[in-house]
Amino acid sequence: MALKKKAPGLTAAAQPRDFSATETAILEAYVLLCYQHGVTGIRLQMVAKKAKVAFGTVHYYFGGDEKSLEESAISYVGAAGQKYIADYLARASTAPGYRGIEEYLIGSFQWLRDCRPHMSYWLHFYYLASINSGLRAKNTPFLLGARQRIQKLLCEGVALGTLPELNNLEELARKINALLFGSGWVAMCDPSKNAVEEQQKLALSAMNAVINSHAVKKRQAR
Repeated sequence: MALKKKAPGLTAAAQPRDFSATETAILEAYVLLCYQHGVTGIRLQMVAKKAKVAFGTVHYYFGGDEKSLEESAISYVGAAGQKYIADYLARASTAPGYRGIEEYLIGSFQWLRDCRPHMSYWLHFYYLASINSGLRAKNTPFLLGARQRIQKLLCEGVALGTLPELNNLEELARKINALLFGSGWVAMCDPSKNAVEEQQKLALSAMNAVINSHAVKKRQAR
């Protein structure tokens, strides 16, 4: 019996809290300002103007300083990014020749193209997490969630016959996650015109090579 393709949804760790339309507008304004002007120097008055809301509205939802807004933006961008990729996978899974792990990588790069300010802010969060133990703890569920999703997609590929039988799936998922993150970081920092396309192509090639290195070698019949 043929297995039904099912794109993995959001991991439990990445289920977003519900942001109201007003909160979303404020957070989008804040993330865009950070992308355009840098994180330092962004003031609540600037965010209110960009979001086209009263200063008191920003204060009501996020308090009187930028720290609360910064922390809320981390949760918002992280969950929004995972939702974007989950939706992308759901659409891709209906197409003939669907290969989930490849579509996951392509969808991640498409998120970078469509939501560049979000990706930029997420990289900023990773920098903060590298120097702040509290933020490292906040990042852990997202990091584990990404690895779990990759591992599920690898298992799906093996079950559907689009991937060979694989060993050390947990290690393989870690490698793919690191590869994807590194290539995304380079794509964001490289000023050349075709940086995103080039990094996506390189990442796909490298990922397939890593997957093949984990393929179970079949014994030849004597």
